[in-house]
Amino acid sequence: MILARIATSFTETRSWLGSHWRGLVAVDALFGAIAAVGAAVAVVLSESVRASGVSVLIGETAICVATLAVALTALAILVGLLDNNYRHLLDAVGGVDEAVEPFQVVATVSCLTTLVAVPTAVLWNILPVALAAGLLALTVWGTVWALWGTVQITNLTAFHGIQRARLHGQIERASEDVAKINERRANG
Repeated sequence: MILARIATSFTETRSWLGSHWRGLVAVDALFGAIAAVGAAVAVVLSESVRASGVSVLIGETAICVATLAVALTALAILVGLLDNNYRHLLDAVGGVDEAVEPFQVVATVSCLTTLVAVPTAVLWNILPVALAAGLLALTVWGTVWALWGTVQITNLTAFHGIQRARLHGQIERASEDVAKINERRANG
């Protein structure tokens, strides 16, 4: 009964988080798209922006490598939280696959953005302006998406840590209650 109550509470929280996660993905993609359009326009219209393109791309590469490291670290923390009790709880509300998906998205976006930014930086001075603008827009989009996603997975990691602590607290209280009942039965 206690596990059912915990699962219900967790399901309600997870349901809220799941519906908001999808909204946040749309928001981070939108923010990235807006920044990408601005970057492309700036490259086309401004010689000084074109002159600083390599520096911007190197900076984006550093940011994306850092967000990849955070995503992998947060994923490792999440995996560390997955004992049998918590895994069973996750299975009841969407499964481990659904829980790790946001971490995988951030890692993938970070990695792909880096894979575009590095060769673009190397070839920047020989690229036609339109291609340079498009590639920089793509890397700006990925960088913004990865940064916002890193904030999200940080919050998700905290969410899972809190939920696991609550679960174990409830299990400990239930064990104490069972021990008290068994003691009363034995004494009387």
